[in-house]
Amino acid sequence: MFKRIVSGNKMFTAVAYVLTAVWCALLLVPLLFLFSSSMKDDLQIYEAPPKFLPSPPKSIGIVLDYTQVAAQGEAALKEALWQDSTLALYSTVYEINKSGVFQVDFYGTVGDRVIYKSSSGKSDLQMNMTYLIYDKAQVNRANLLEKYKQSVDQVGYRFDPQGLSASFDRSRLGDNELSGQIGDYLTDKYKVEGVYKGSIVRESYWFALKNFAGYWKLPKVLFAKDEMIARFSFLWFGANTLLVIAFAIAAQVTIDSLAAFALSRLFGRRMAKLLLLYILAATMIPFVAYMIPMYVMFQRWGLSDSYWGMLVPHLTAAGFFVYLYKGFFDKLPGELFEAARVDGASEMRVYFSILMRLSQPVTAVVAITTMLGVWNDFFWPFLIVKKAELWPLNVALYNLSLNANIKQNFLMGMAALSLIPLLIVVTVFSDNLRKGMVFSGIKG
Repeated sequence: MFKRIVSGNKMFTAVAYVLTAVWCALLLVPLLFLFSSSMKDDLQIYEAPPKFLPSPPKSIGIVLDYTQVAAQGEAALKEALWQDSTLALYSTVYEINKSGVFQVDFYGTVGDRVIYKSSSGKSDLQMNMTYLIYDKAQVNRANLLEKYKQSVDQVGYRFDPQGLSASFDRSRLGDNELSGQIGDYLTDKYKVEGVYKGSIVRESYWFALKNFAGYWKLPKVLFAKDEMIARFSFLWFGANTLLVIAFAIAAQVTIDSLAAFALSRLFGRRMAKLLLLYILAATMIPFVAYMIPMYVMFQRWGLSDSYWGMLVPHLTAAGFFVYLYKGFFDKLPGELFEAARVDGASEMRVYFSILMRLSQPVTAVVAITTMLGVWNDFFWPFLIVKKAELWPLNVALYNLSLNANIKQNFLMGMAALSLIPLLIVVTVFSDNLRKGMVFSGIKG
């Protein structure tokens, strides 16, 4: 009989572990799909049915020879390289955009020497075409050459008539199915001055990861007139979020613990129950019931479109946290407080020196839960602040998604970037959260 019970317990434990592992894996699927989608290009993201893993991103290396142009002098050579590199970089992204191109490298050679190199990712070139340089102009030779110097300065290049250290795999030159197509449009449609020698195709998921640099630059481009966003990009939206989180945690820990201290140690039992019931009942009123009056009140107080509009709502007690602190304070032995009062400690001294030190696990639960709540909060910040420089991350992502020129892979990438700090915090403080649940009496 005993052996059957032990065997049954082992089977139950094994099944529980398997089901937990499967459930955790299922929970991770949306997150993994988010990161996977952020590594797709602006065409792969719209494929139906969607693919979980993106196709291997390609880097196209284009080689043009300038032996004949070099005879005209360095100034003419440099001018030809600037123009041809601009034509090659942008045309490749748009002419073979269905081939999964994520990066374009341009090599200018004189004989066997590489004298010029320019590289750019697809996302950067698209931003230049849409926002920074060409202002949504059609991709053709005339439009590209109209602002080629500005493009060269933006993309960057390396030039040395004596030869660069940069090189390419000559054994793979032209050994790909795209080489002929690239040569046709560069020679016939864009009429480059250099002699087309071929192309090199490389595949690596590293090129997709480099796209995140483009995601990072996008807010700087879209909000160039907002000094702080133009300077710090996503960090500024993150700083706004962290400001609200820090204020909310400080406010909730202070207000809720003080309220719980009063209910646990200062009021009589009957009065404490009535007050706690009132606080808990207030939390049952849905936000939509008082949203409009609260918004009108904040408007009249002049708190809209300011940080205070996001901060002040956290200066109210949260019933669950008060209940959590009170439950912990009630478990502490009364002799501890009596001894402190005999030693002459005031009520505030008891609160700061005894209660708050002993309730660190509960405070960890309150802090992490508050942080998650503020991080996920969207509607109130969206309602109360309209200025871009005040947006927290959630509101910034939503407003960026309204831009018709932003593709879904950009939105996925920006969402992935915004999740990284949260994942780090939850991972680092997961042990504190577990201990807090145990000490506060929460089962789970």
